[in-house]
Amino acid sequence: MPLSITQMWNKENMEKERNSVKIKVAFARWIRSKTGYSLFLLILVLILLMSILLFVNIGVAGGNLNIQLHTLTYKGNPSEIGRVMLEMHMPRALAVCFTGAALALAGAVMQGITRNPLADSGLLGINAGASFLVSLTAVFLPSISALSMMFAAFIGAAFAVLIVYGLGMGKGKSDLIQLILAGSAVSTLLTALSQGISLVFGLSKSLSFWTAGSLSGITWQ
Repeated sequence: MPLSITQMWNKENMEKERNSVKIKVAFARWIRSKTGYSLFLLILVLILLMSILLFVNIGVAGGNLNIQLHTLTYKGNPSEIGRVMLEMHMPRALAVCFTGAALALAGAVMQGITRNPLADSGLLGINAGASFLVSLTAVFLPSISALSMMFAAFIGAAFAVLIVYGLGMGKGKSDLIQLILAGSAVSTLLTALSQGISLVFGLSKSLSFWTAGSLSGITWQ
């Protein structure tokens, strides 16, 4: 009995889905192999290097790859455009790379702990704890250095994690759902306290620098 048009269409779609699944499985096996993983990392490194070159060149009037290579080769006598590339764009590009790597590592750790592919550092109150202690430090120690402020943010993040872990403990071991709920509660509380402090003492503009971040002041020093 000949197949109808609908049956033929369904059969064709099922065949396409099978082929797509086979391709995905083959790619997954290849990427997990030593050769595939090494080649994949090499491609990512090349993309990263190309992105750095584009970042350094873009935004500089008259800048190009030749000027950049000349500046890196002859650092003693760079042109004005080359000096902008070397002293302003290059440290910012490297800072972006290190910051992205740190964020990726933090995200991977959070996803592994919570078993949630969408988890980030804000899920367990880390960001909120850092912002809270930064706001307190800005109020009581306004003349503190940027490095000390970063240390205060680290202490605040660690303090928030300890609170979340303490609240998320259940019968001697951490329960995943309880840990996430504790993180949400602590994060909401500390965020509200930080915003309240910034509004009362008029620190909203200065504290937004720490919450949003900026690359404007990054130099080789």
